[in-house]
Amino acid sequence: MKVQGSPGEASYGIQRTKRSIGKTTPLRGETKGNEVMVKSIFYFLDEPLADEKYLQGLGDGRHQVKVAPGGAKILVHIVDGTVSSYEAEDDAGNQLPLVFIKERRPVSSNEKFSDSFIYEEVCYTCAAGDSGDWHCYQYGCPPVRLM
Repeated sequence: MKVQGSPGEASYGIQRTKRSIGKTTPLRGETKGNEVMVKSIFYFLDEPLADEKYLQGLGDGRHQVKVAPGGAKILVHIVDGTVSSYEAEDDAGNQLPLVFIKERRPVSSNEKFSDSFIYEEVCYTCAAGDSGDWHCYQYGCPPVRLM
């Protein structure tokens, strides 16, 4: 991903800003054959999906934890006191898509050249809004499961 402008902006259809909802537009002339590409903008909002203490206090079942600026309601399913899954829906209760993004950020070190790289992982849950734009919230990355 190529970063441009202020630290909050990135290109390639992803913007890290708190800007209002834009429009989804088809990209014409950039496809082959009869394919249709759609450009979507992802807004990485600087807020968590839900407070961890709040989630720990929820009973088993389905709970709304956030309403995105595009109108999507983000819900969690709690089973045995832990989050088992996420989902999104509109005001009428229709299911909306969710996208999960895991970002690996290099952690700066004092050494200019090093054989080992240290990364921190940041995870986002993104819900589609009415206009096709996505609003993303940070959440705790799930642990890696080894098979």
